[in-house]
Amino acid sequence: MRAPDNNLTPRPLLALLVALLLVAGSRALASPGERPEWLTVDEKVWLDRHPVIRVGPAPHFPPVEFFDAQGTYTGLASDYLREISHLLNVRFEVRRLETWQDVVDATQAGEIDMWPEAVSTAPRRLYMRFTQPYVRLPALIITRQETGLLTPEDLEGLTVVGVRGYASTNDFLRRFPHIAITQVDTIAQALQKVAWREADAAIAASGPAVWFQQKLGLTNLHVAGQTGFTIELAMAVRKDWPELARILDKALEHLPESTHQQIQHRWVRLEVATWSPQHTTLIATAIVLALILIAGILAWNRSLKRVIAQHSATLTSRRQERARDQQQLAHMQQRLSALFNLSTQPLLLCDTDGRIRQMNQSAFRLFELTEDDLEDFRYLSSLVTPGQNVSALDKQWKQLIAAGEGRMIWQIRSQLSMVDREVEAFIRVMDSVSPPLVWIALTDKTGLSERLEERAAEFRHLYTSATQALARLQENQDALHNSLMHPDTAHDSAALLASQQNALQTLQRMVEDACTAGLFSCKPPEVSPETIHLSDFMDDQTRSELDLAAQRFGVQISVLPLDPELTVWADRRALKEVMRYLFRIAGHLANPDSTVAVSAQRASDHVTLSINYHGRPAPEPGDHPPLSRELAQHPGLTGYELYLARQYLNAQSGRLIIDSAGDLSTILHVRLLAHAPGDAQVGAG
Repeated sequence: MRAPDNNLTPRPLLALLVALLLVAGSRALASPGERPEWLTVDEKVWLDRHPVIRVGPAPHFPPVEFFDAQGTYTGLASDYLREISHLLNVRFEVRRLETWQDVVDATQAGEIDMWPEAVSTAPRRLYMRFTQPYVRLPALIITRQETGLLTPEDLEGLTVVGVRGYASTNDFLRRFPHIAITQVDTIAQALQKVAWREADAAIAASGPAVWFQQKLGLTNLHVAGQTGFTIELAMAVRKDWPELARILDKALEHLPESTHQQIQHRWVRLEVATWSPQHTTLIATAIVLALILIAGILAWNRSLKRVIAQHSATLTSRRQERARDQQQLAHMQQRLSALFNLSTQPLLLCDTDGRIRQMNQSAFRLFELTEDDLEDFRYLSSLVTPGQNVSALDKQWKQLIAAGEGRMIWQIRSQLSMVDREVEAFIRVMDSVSPPLVWIALTDKTGLSERLEERAAEFRHLYTSATQALARLQENQDALHNSLMHPDTAHDSAALLASQQNALQTLQRMVEDACTAGLFSCKPPEVSPETIHLSDFMDDQTRSELDLAAQRFGVQISVLPLDPELTVWADRRALKEVMRYLFRIAGHLANPDSTVAVSAQRASDHVTLSINYHGRPAPEPGDHPPLSRELAQHPGLTGYELYLARQYLNAQSGRLIIDSAGDLSTILHVRLLAHAPGDAQVGAG
């Protein structure tokens, strides 16, 4: 783009003199004279009443408008003002300000009457009136030469600059709010930041961008794309001067087409040299292009063969991997099926509507069915004891399916012995398969009670035998003590007495431990509940015990602040035993160097103490002491401690709930009454 040259086109003497007299703050662009005949009388009167129109140009928007080194207002908009000044015989007084934002501020302050060029935007239309556009420039994306073609979406994550207050910048921010733009005062600053690698791209109008690139010698820049926004430049006047807007529209319309082309050719268009090739040159060029095309086809054919060979090899490799995956999947399915069938716990797989898909051998034994009988008992509802409220069970089933997991109690009837049993069903929906399946694990509570009673009978027999043995040992001890009185048997009797005392002490410890554990009685521990303030319960002694437990297991204990008014209805000693058991479980199962968090929350008529840890999940506490094989699966006697904790809680109307998310997180909830049964509820939150 060429720099402006005011002597390229001959001008009338009057226009030349006016151009030479223009200065930055207050130059007149025309001398008074007659008004055009195409103006109405009111419009002519308006111009007579407003002899001076204050103009605020954009100071740094070449080649559209700018101030040259001598401070003269020049550019495309300046030429249009000059032509309109001659046409209307009106005087335009140019006010030079430092930045475009200064021009906007001065306009809003009433110090500027008109803008020679601007884009009509909604915020600007609140205080300015715009003519029809007379110049259209696309908004460009300017980057360095090494960058390829870009779209606006490609600018995400890059450093982008734009000119503050320019329509091209505001439009880009409106359409792409997720892309940040660093705003500067001039287009020159924006292009220099890109050229000097302080930014990756600049948003600018085509004319000014190319002009500044050439003017500043920024040869490492190029146009990488367009933003999709066309800058339509129009003249703008004060909102309260609609007459001037109509006059300027008429003036632009009455300017000769040759004048429009001359001005825009001078400032916006680029001269392109033409080339007229000779006939022989065209023939030679065609031959060269044909040879290049043939060579390209051959090269593309060879490349295509290589690509096909590579894809074939990749496809073969993927087929082999898929075959291996299918074999592994089949092997895993066989193992899962074997585990399913060999499990000692009754297991079922059902549809979400309760239709039984599969049942393992333990379930067949529980229901006293065979695989042939399964056709007659296809739905879960056919297995429950007659007389149950099937609609209530169906409603609870649908609620659990919607929740994804849960527990419910069923009364079932064994089909051969016709014995009614109470079972607890743990239900989990497997929505990772389509259609979803329901996994059901059954616990025969009736059978457990029977086994517990048998075991209690065995323990009572053991207790009776141990008590009798203890009595005999006491008698032997008395007899041995008497034999010590005779000198001839005193030495042998003393050794026998020492051995007898050791056996007696061992037997006593065995009986005491068994009694303490409650194994010889099915009765719950004796407790004396009272109202306990949790803040007093978690005193310094309790916290020091927690710190010792934390040091033992290598974890951190975090007790969240407790409400001083928070109370529970519990036995203080039993609650301490419960918390001691649960802290041992959490510390044993938690990951090393992790944190065990303790919190409390009031809900309606109960309070829940929660112990949250990250590590292996805790086993579900049973209604009876765990067997040795169950304890072996959970080292550290966690299963037995959970049983004792549950026994203590059951004795004081409490409840133990385990909320586990696999190996990620487990929460041990201790749920206790907030007040004594029958007391009025106070302060429930």
